[in-house]
Amino acid sequence: MLTAAAGTTREMRTQEGGRDIMRHADILNKLDEIIYVVDMESYELLYLNRAARSLCAGERETLGRKCYKVLQGRDEPCHFCPVDNLRDDVFHCWEYANLKFGRHFLVRDKIVSWRGRKARLEVAVDVTRQQREKECLERRLNIKSTVMKCVRLLEQTSDDEPLTDLLALVADFYMADRAYLAACRPCGERVPQVREWHAPGVPSRGDELRRWCKEGHAAWREARERIVIAGPAGEEDFASVVSPPGVDAFMSVPVEWGDGRGSGARAAVGYLGVDNPCHAFGDTSLLESVAYVVRNWEERRLLRRYLEGLSFTDVLTGLGNRNRYTAALEAVRGAPGSDVGVAFVDINGLKALNDRFGHDYGDRLIVKVARILKTVFEDCVFRTGGDEFVVLCRDMSQMEFSARVERMLALFKAAPDCVVSCGSAWKGALQDVDRLVRYADELMYAEKQAFYKTRVGQRSLHHSSLLEETLLSLKKREFLVQLQPKVRLDSGRLVGVEALVRKRDAGGLIPPDRFIPLLESEFLIRHIDFFVLHTICSLLATWRRAGATLVPVSVNLSRITLMERGIVGKVADVCDCYRVPHSYIDLEITESVDKLSLESLTEISERFREEGFSISLDDFGARYCNMSILTRIRFNSVKIDKSIVDGICRNERARIVTKHSIEICNELENARAVAEGIETQGQLDVLRSLHCHYGQGYLFSPPLDIDVFEARYLSPSAFRVPLPTNSGS
Repeated sequence: MLTAAAGTTREMRTQEGGRDIMRHADILNKLDEIIYVVDMESYELLYLNRAARSLCAGERETLGRKCYKVLQGRDEPCHFCPVDNLRDDVFHCWEYANLKFGRHFLVRDKIVSWRGRKARLEVAVDVTRQQREKECLERRLNIKSTVMKCVRLLEQTSDDEPLTDLLALVADFYMADRAYLAACRPCGERVPQVREWHAPGVPSRGDELRRWCKEGHAAWREARERIVIAGPAGEEDFASVVSPPGVDAFMSVPVEWGDGRGSGARAAVGYLGVDNPCHAFGDTSLLESVAYVVRNWEERRLLRRYLEGLSFTDVLTGLGNRNRYTAALEAVRGAPGSDVGVAFVDINGLKALNDRFGHDYGDRLIVKVARILKTVFEDCVFRTGGDEFVVLCRDMSQMEFSARVERMLALFKAAPDCVVSCGSAWKGALQDVDRLVRYADELMYAEKQAFYKTRVGQRSLHHSSLLEETLLSLKKREFLVQLQPKVRLDSGRLVGVEALVRKRDAGGLIPPDRFIPLLESEFLIRHIDFFVLHTICSLLATWRRAGATLVPVSVNLSRITLMERGIVGKVADVCDCYRVPHSYIDLEITESVDKLSLESLTEISERFREEGFSISLDDFGARYCNMSILTRIRFNSVKIDKSIVDGICRNERARIVTKHSIEICNELENARAVAEGIETQGQLDVLRSLHCHYGQGYLFSPPLDIDVFEARYLSPSAFRVPLPTNSGS
């Protein structure tokens, strides 16, 4: 009884639901939800509201037709239809994607009675937008996750191996048959490089991709479907690419990267693509992101190789440096039994050539020697030192190695400026490469010793003779020091003294230009420089004990002496030996110290200043006006050369140069201009008008012997140089 009553109640409720649908048809037509009624046995459509009819607007008739035909485009009932799960007292809720209309629906179903027939009422809400947003978010998260996997994969190693695994990740995301990266050098310089991943059972397209890339993206023929996703601007060929047999769809994005040096040059161009993607078709976001990751990875790899190349390359010659030689030697040690040839080549007299002609000449000579060696031995040459080269040939027969050595020597003989010493050795089935290297080095050294004995022996004899003669002259007091006053041009007050070296022989005094250049060329001038320094320090000590008023004394230091190791300490030791304050020694260096780099000269000058010495620039303008020296070194005084002072009375240009030189000195901190070689009243008047306050020359006093200078200027009452009577003072 209870069961029968319950069935009756359910039947009445179902019939009532069907009558409610018809009674409220007008209201249902105004709703956005899609509502329709289907016969549960025949699947015929019994009712559609306006929204449902609008969805099926392309159908000529709907009522009485099969629901799966009208709504799903199928020829038989849908396998996902929930008809067996429906009840009349509660709605059954579910979701599905309608492929016919390309929409996604949230559906509620229940059983109703429709004019005495059992029917299914379905209410569907279009949630396509929400579903797409959800899918888009999920896809973005999946893309991010996949990109991070690609980054981690590439960071694990620097070789090409991870690219195949990376392409597998890309293909997995798109559910594609194949993923590939095809790249070629600009202008077809090299064979295109192709990396490919393809699913099991899917054939490789490597050869086709190489041909496509090499031929400038020529169209694939026999197309089934043409899909172009992206391409670089201006490349019309890409727009004509169509899919080959077996590829129903493909997506591809361009990839290009630089040379890793920041030069802006394109090292390679290519494409990253997938074939037959079943997921996220049309969305190239992942491809573009991975292309960016691959580009950065490849550029970093190229940069790493470039920097590694620099660490193994001699910048001047382009040859392998000592690092590369060491690596090559280690490789030979690790493979005993090879036929190995070794040659040592050393440029003879490179230091002397640098000193005589400058380092630019020496660099050109090194490059020329390197070029000859590379011509003969190609990549087996290394520059291991300033003038040293090593040839290390592996797996080369004795006949070929000897022939190459003979060719090398012939090329050096044909280049007279390339004078080298060479030692070479070859050993078959070598077991101890270090022994062979030492032997070749010893042969080179023996040849170098022979060179110096034949070429330098005569010079050494002359050098020894000149040294003995110079020391004997110093002992016999043939060298002497004269003193020339420096004065204020307005008052004649003595402000300093310059020490000048002279040599005396039977014929009288020998001017310094007769012996100083020779002593400089033989590196013997330091004996004269220190003789003058000792003489002046001894004089200052004597004058100080006598209670005389002291003034700074200028001492010239040759460029050769300045190049000595520890020169600052040596000069300071001489002064300290005589207990002479360093402030009374003014060190004069000439503008033409071209054998010293400006950096070295600046460093030495600063160290002298730190020790309390004053620094003067002598002969300013004698050869050329090197203004940069004034910007780098803090001189206490700048001595305008006599060659300029000689012309200031008759040469307007000389006056202009002198005027601006004086103004520069006056504006520089603690740098005073001193005019050298003042000989006439006219020169004095012009210099005064140009505001030059200091000078020296025969107008005031010639260089004097020490005893004459002491008698004339040592007493305080005589501490003034008489100015010419017509000077106006």
